[in-house]
Amino acid sequence: MKTLELKGYLANVRARKALLGSDSSIADAEVCRNDGLRRTARKRLALERAEARATAAGATPIVSNY
Repeated sequence: MKTLELKGYLANVRARKALLGSDSSIADAEVCRNDGLRRTARKRLALERAEARATAAGATPIVSNY
């Protein structure tokens, strides 16, 4: 087992995040959503119910493909 020092590990994580940075070539989350073609009937019904509850409560439903 390898022992890591927390401060060193976190510094390494911050360095990697800075190296990756914000890349405009990466699509946003909405574009990366799956198309919902392989969803089960049970999941589709659950998503429909969740959307109906959100609409009834006056909240904006979460975008989902079903």
